[in-house]
Amino acid sequence: MLKFDSSHKSVDIDGFIRKYETALQKIIIGGLIITLLSPIGIIFAKTRPVPCDIEGDHAHLYIDNETKIERYIESERKIVDGLERLEDYRMITEEESDLLKFENKNGLFRIDENWNELQTITQEQQSHKKEYRYAYEETIHWSTPMKVGKGWTVIQHSKNVTRHSWTTDENHEGLTGEERDIEYVYQGYRITKNDQGKYEVEQSGYVSNLQNLPEGYDYIKKDFYKTMSPQTEEILDYEDGPEVGDREVTQQELNEMMQENSSEQVQTEDTKVL
Repeated sequence: MLKFDSSHKSVDIDGFIRKYETALQKIIIGGLIITLLSPIGIIFAKTRPVPCDIEGDHAHLYIDNETKIERYIESERKIVDGLERLEDYRMITEEESDLLKFENKNGLFRIDENWNELQTITQEQQSHKKEYRYAYEETIHWSTPMKVGKGWTVIQHSKNVTRHSWTTDENHEGLTGEERDIEYVYQGYRITKNDQGKYEVEQSGYVSNLQNLPEGYDYIKKDFYKTMSPQTEEILDYEDGPEVGDREVTQQELNEMMQENSSEQVQTEDTKVL
């Protein structure tokens, strides 16, 4: 399933909850969209290097276990950007090293090195021409800052909500009876050099088949496909978004809300999670 990210800006409240390990969490307070730093106690530890006795400059092959597409990365770590290291490797020159670093910085995978896997993915996708909307229940967890004496603490909350999404499975649980026509489309990338000799990346338009990409567009990213409405040619979304009328809260409004509610929870009964 495609993943679509919200584009709301973050609101920095490090000063209020600096004692906690934090991660971004979007919520709506009284109709205002707000991004809080939610303490969830997760420490992101870097994976340790895997022993390697290969001499000389080389790159190891890494795989995305979800799509099975692969790329070479100049690293000795077991996990890099969510990709897992395999046994295969290749020796590289200084120029190849520079290109690999640029590819990996931009999340690019070579099409020719992953053709079989990409064919498997796209052929299965092209067999689907409709999607069906379904409802599902989810427990949402979030937190709000609260004034305690001269300091701040964080209150944890949870709430059961109903969400909706779309599936190609016509027998999926929770179907609402709504359906829509779809067409899978694909996007490629090419790497060029500018006048200063620096690498640059350009993306193509959408095509109905990877074989229809313009010449030179030899790369894809992990999420290289989207679904489009054949009638409107609109790229389709999958998850419920903010309700009509919701807007992003500003830093000033956040400060004022905290000052006004310095001795109590911030609008708990009206709080909704995106």
